[in-house]
Amino acid sequence: MIAMVHKLDESCGLIVKTLHDYGLLENSIIVFTTDNGGPAAGFNNNAASNWPLRSVKNTLWEGGVRGAGIIWSPLLSNTSRVFYDIIHIQDWLPTLLDAIGQGSKIPPGVDGISQWDSLNMGQPSRRSEVLHNIDDKYGNLAIRVGDWKLLHGTTYNGKWDGWYGPSGVEAKEFVQMNTTIDTLFHSAMNSMAGIAFQEVLPNAVENSHSMTEILKEAIVICRKPNINTESNPCNLTAGESCLFNIKIDPCERNNVASDYPGIVKLLYKKLDKYREGMVPPLNKPKDSRGQPKFWDYKWTNWMDYIEPLPSSTMC
Repeated sequence: MIAMVHKLDESCGLIVKTLHDYGLLENSIIVFTTDNGGPAAGFNNNAASNWPLRSVKNTLWEGGVRGAGIIWSPLLSNTSRVFYDIIHIQDWLPTLLDAIGQGSKIPPGVDGISQWDSLNMGQPSRRSEVLHNIDDKYGNLAIRVGDWKLLHGTTYNGKWDGWYGPSGVEAKEFVQMNTTIDTLFHSAMNSMAGIAFQEVLPNAVENSHSMTEILKEAIVICRKPNINTESNPCNLTAGESCLFNIKIDPCERNNVASDYPGIVKLLYKKLDKYREGMVPPLNKPKDSRGQPKFWDYKWTNWMDYIEPLPSSTMC
């Protein structure tokens, strides 16, 4: 795992350095993001951490659907900050078209919303809701509207519905980690990407203190619920519908569905509206020709450019 992260870091550095060498970095937008939460605590033999968020990938809890990301560009006006608004992966197409002055070419009818004004100038996000999923195979669904999130049904019979560490570094510990942060800061600034970034934007991150403050802002901190007034667990395996206020309870510990039945009803109406446009899933069966062992142990878009392998090589 360490070797993979190292090569990923090295590859990103080479990309940034190459853009700079060819004079393209000054007019580039770089987005580095995940597609979903990590597989924690041995899920598929992995050891990621979504702490303190609940659950893992392939679930509809925040630990499964909330991603982390970074956007960097000399074209951004309001920088060195944490973006708190809702953004969905489907927003990247219209956002990037808008960023390069091609907003008129955003295809009509796309689900995505341009977030360029929010990312660039800090304006309020135009997105107020996200359909996380309606999965009739697993029998689960989730939607977020504003600060409210509704869940029903689960995956793996609820086996991965808990909270899994390790927690990593908590915000309160940063004060005691100046040496570690200084080391991290100088390593980042002296990397291939860091050197290229500094030549284009020399004062983007002034020092390790500035970096520490941004890191602290980006950390999700979940307060413990009051056991007398906020201890309503959610049991999706029992067929419950669970409602959470994600703004004040991002770790989904206090199910308030019984306190706000009107909001539950409203969110189900939203889900019914989304169902009207559903189409059957187009998942294809597994194909052993795509196994990494046939492609120098890389995941690759093999069907785009190769002839099928002889059946005798498959297993």
